[in-house]
Amino acid sequence: MACFANRKMKEVKTKIVLILATLLTGICAMAQSGTISGTVTDGTTGETLIGATVVIKGTTQGAATDFDGNFSIKAVKAGTYIVDVSYISYTTKTIEKVVVIANQTTNLKVSLVSDDKALEAVEIVATRKTGTEMSVITELKKADQIAVGVSAAQIAKTQDRDASAVIRRVPGVSIIDGRFVLIRGLNERYNTVMLNDVITPSLEVDKKAFSFDLIPSSLIDRMLVYKSGGADLPGEFAGGVIKIYTKNIPDENFVSLTLQGGYRQGTTFDKGIVKEGPSSRKFGYDKTSSLPGGFPDQVNFSNTAEATKQIDNNWRYKQANLNPDLRLNLSVGRKFNLGKVSANNLTSISYSNTWENYVQTRNRYGQFDEATQKSSRVFEYQDDYTRNNVGVGIISNFNFILSPKTRIDFRNFFNQNGRSENTYRVADNIAEGSQGRNYAFRFEQRSIYSGQLGGVHNVSDRDELNWNLGYSLTDRSEPDYKRIRTQAIEGSGYQIVVPGGANPFDAGMYYSKLKESSVVANGYWEHKLGELVDGDRSQQKFKVGFYVEQKQRDFQARWMSYTRASPSTFNDSLLGVPVDHVFDESNFGPTGFKLVEGSGPTDKYKIDNTLIAGYASYSLPITSKLNAVAGVRVENNVMQLRTTDVSLNKINKSYPVTAPIPSLNVTYNLNEKQLLRVAYSYSVNRPEFRELAPFSYYDFNNDVTVRGDTNLKTAFIHNVDARWELYPSAGELITFGVFYKKFNNPIERNIEPGTGTNFIYGISNAKSAQNYGVELEVRKSLQQLFDSKALQRFTLLFNASLIKSQIQLDKVLAEQNGLVSNRALQGQSPYLVNAGIYYNDTDHNFQINLLYNVFGKRIYAVGNQDNADQYEMARNVIDLNFTKQVARNFEVRGGISDILNQQYRIIQDSNRDGKLNGTDENILKYSFGRYVSLGLTYKFN
Repeated sequence: MACFANRKMKEVKTKIVLILATLLTGICAMAQSGTISGTVTDGTTGETLIGATVVIKGTTQGAATDFDGNFSIKAVKAGTYIVDVSYISYTTKTIEKVVVIANQTTNLKVSLVSDDKALEAVEIVATRKTGTEMSVITELKKADQIAVGVSAAQIAKTQDRDASAVIRRVPGVSIIDGRFVLIRGLNERYNTVMLNDVITPSLEVDKKAFSFDLIPSSLIDRMLVYKSGGADLPGEFAGGVIKIYTKNIPDENFVSLTLQGGYRQGTTFDKGIVKEGPSSRKFGYDKTSSLPGGFPDQVNFSNTAEATKQIDNNWRYKQANLNPDLRLNLSVGRKFNLGKVSANNLTSISYSNTWENYVQTRNRYGQFDEATQKSSRVFEYQDDYTRNNVGVGIISNFNFILSPKTRIDFRNFFNQNGRSENTYRVADNIAEGSQGRNYAFRFEQRSIYSGQLGGVHNVSDRDELNWNLGYSLTDRSEPDYKRIRTQAIEGSGYQIVVPGGANPFDAGMYYSKLKESSVVANGYWEHKLGELVDGDRSQQKFKVGFYVEQKQRDFQARWMSYTRASPSTFNDSLLGVPVDHVFDESNFGPTGFKLVEGSGPTDKYKIDNTLIAGYASYSLPITSKLNAVAGVRVENNVMQLRTTDVSLNKINKSYPVTAPIPSLNVTYNLNEKQLLRVAYSYSVNRPEFRELAPFSYYDFNNDVTVRGDTNLKTAFIHNVDARWELYPSAGELITFGVFYKKFNNPIERNIEPGTGTNFIYGISNAKSAQNYGVELEVRKSLQQLFDSKALQRFTLLFNASLIKSQIQLDKVLAEQNGLVSNRALQGQSPYLVNAGIYYNDTDHNFQINLLYNVFGKRIYAVGNQDNADQYEMARNVIDLNFTKQVARNFEVRGGISDILNQQYRIIQDSNRDGKLNGTDENILKYSFGRYVSLGLTYKFN
């Protein structure tokens, strides 16, 4: 045994020596090696060639050029070599006597000449990948405007479930209400969103915004945010133009299936309020709860009995344990040929069923007492709030490459989303001296279809034609919104509050339907002219284009209440019947309830909108390093409103606005990796459809009424930007920028004067405002940042914005309404920060990421002489995610979101000093709950 042990020990020592010798040899070889790098271009046009092959002859060492035409071959032993550079349809170039010196880089600049014979024999059919981190950074670098973005590859590193979560990673961007985007801290109304280059519709009744939560993150190819204007971008923006591109072309034929579950603290397996409803709600829609087809156009004394029988009187609810979240996704990618046409299809079907359950505290206050440093209290509500979101999404995109110069795209996007919201409220009505138990049961469904047919035609080496036709249809409805209040009666428990006539608060039901359709046509022609400047690849370019959109919206709401059929014969004992049975069929009739309608002509509106835009731009390379792009866009927008005001006067009002929108973007290349940008643009911000309609909507959850103003004006904005950009290596960037904006007639949400503590949120124009700030973005490998191989798997992502805004009000109106004039623009955050550390172990197919996001407090609603300004407070969010490939086709993803679980809060500036501290009082507060998710993906090849 001893001899055996000694022999084994000698073998181990021998192995250790061999390993050490191998490592020492490798280290010595590394110490005696250098690098061959360079750029490959087209010898005629100077354009970089993507995917060219560079090989050291007689070895296995080589590389392919990236999206900038750059290549790098590392760890090449010192010596003299022959290098071959090849590319399809180009003559291979051989470079002799390439000398490599230890610890140095040998740079090569290679120009390839087109091989006409090869062109006759070979037809190139290829498309550029657009969803990688490097491709997005390259696209941003080459853009004329100041822009930021996020790629599908970066999205895949997170557990972001939809576009609203993805866009939080973009510099200067934050999200509110889980679906509305703010850029540079500006209100969501100041952004324009484009889906595959077509302006998206708004699915919200009371907001000018696209609901980002409708687009699953798995369907996004890339998301770009343009912060400076250009002639080819929509003229309606101040924060930015957001372009979302859905995936179009698969890398290979595949079928993948993803299953994900989620657990939310305070929700999953806990009790929540669940209202009975049709089984179709499990797929995001409800066609049975809405008013039936034969329901009277107006409920009145003569048909109230008939109407009562037709309406859905199901008020039953229960306390039930809430299930874990469920998300499913099935994606199919296919590459095929139709004769000589190369075709691609990507189809994805997703389903989600998620729950949220919060305990919310809501307060409202009266006048502030300087002596006690407290405000009188109007009410305090404790809400048990349960929300169920169900979504079904389908994307099916086709790509047809007819020839090397012609591509046709056909994109289809459909989403069906249903949201159930149930609230049980313990109400302490302090000012009234009463207590109550209130209930609200709401279901909202949203549908959207967006389709685009477009083409790209490289007519010649100098001419490109791009066109797009689009159609979208949106449908949003509230088919079942029930609200009821009860009041504590001494000795009788809680009794139903039955109004004398219909009102939006008591024993009522609300129904609404919004339909909007739009038809879009746009296109441009770009022509390259002139010669190269000092050998630089930039060329003079002339671009002309158009954008035409015809949009129609039809909105109608109806609301009703139950009241006593006859005050003299009414059975008062019915008021004590439990809420889920009080309106059973047996409780109607002469001694029971009847239905009364309160809605009328003011509760509906129609709007047509026609936008016609034409533009032209000219790109001029002034020197080899300095390039300027000047352009002008002219937009003619005509909005036609048809409705009825509160005095029953018919309104048929036109809002024509023709706006010349100039822009200038100047870029100076300091060197191959650094550039400076300066930009100016003029832009507009038009009132949204809902903001012009005088229709009033009661929001039960916030206990406020929301209405529009037919006298709103269009806002106009001057935008100035400057930015320095550094691209250290592929996939990395560092930027620093400053910006300034001047607003005329900015549009803000405000608490209307004269409403006391019965809040009405209105909309109005301020006189002017200004906004300026600085931005920093870093996307960098920690290995190069700290010159440490131990950190080679870590990447840092950090971006921050610091913003200052100042509103200017009409002095007379400000004094009359007691308004604070030295405040920020409504909805403007003073700072935003996004940060992330990414660890990527490619050897073991493992990734783990730590992400951080915060935005500074911002004015939620502007106050008046009776009511203080309301602020949405800062909230720090930290997420931890991981991805592990456990087999060739099998992947596990998981994470913890909102680790800190800080409260969401809205606070009023009670003492009106512009500073929020312990004296100021909470209006709303609640916690979302930490969220844990785990998902499995299997890919069938």
